[in-house]
Amino acid sequence: MGLLWVVLGPARSTGQTLQISPDAVRSEENVSIDGWVAHLDQSAEYVEKTLGTYIKMLSGNKADKRTKTMWVAPKVKFEEISPLRGDLRASLSAEGNGTAVGFTFSPGYDIHLDKTAYPQEYEKMQGFVKKYVKHHYTEFYREEVAKTEKELNRRRREVEKNEKRIGRLQKSITSNEQKISGGDSKADKLTERNSKNTAETDGRTQENEKLQGEVQHYQEMLTQYNAALQKVRDF
Repeated sequence: MGLLWVVLGPARSTGQTLQISPDAVRSEENVSIDGWVAHLDQSAEYVEKTLGTYIKMLSGNKADKRTKTMWVAPKVKFEEISPLRGDLRASLSAEGNGTAVGFTFSPGYDIHLDKTAYPQEYEKMQGFVKKYVKHHYTEFYREEVAKTEKELNRRRREVEKNEKRIGRLQKSITSNEQKISGGDSKADKLTERNSKNTAETDGRTQENEKLQGEVQHYQEMLTQYNAALQKVRDF
């Protein structure tokens, strides 16, 4: 049993880390229990959300928040860990800018799946925690992808709107120039209108240049998020 470590590419300004390590975890009664710790980059608030959905998905039961940092799913059964029912504990603690989640499994009040008495079950628990890490980051990146796609599509719509408006303005400018050249009696007004249309065209063209830069930025973010998501799948 060893530490699992994978560094993901720069989805934001910094790299994301997938890490699981064997370590002692404290229970509500401050008892030290052999467990597995997931090291995550998100806040405790976000971790609580993915932890709750993960436990509910696998056991059908909700986890109870026993203390500010301790979640317990009582009398649950996870075949991939043990055929016995027991209490799954998840202890959250701040770690840098992220959160460490320590998992333990206890088939009895003072019976715990430790690496000495239950080495096989303890080793299996590593896979359980690894699956949680994948679930957590999958949820995180899917949400980031959805938010980024929303921003990308909004800017694309703005670019398209500007392009249509620019096309109409240019058509109007050409038509007015033809009238002015033909000696139209309203040449002065047409010249003034063309001046305003040209100014608006220039403004919208500049806006589109800025928007195109933002479109490229969000496209790059999507590429990074999807690459990070693939690394999570491969973990």
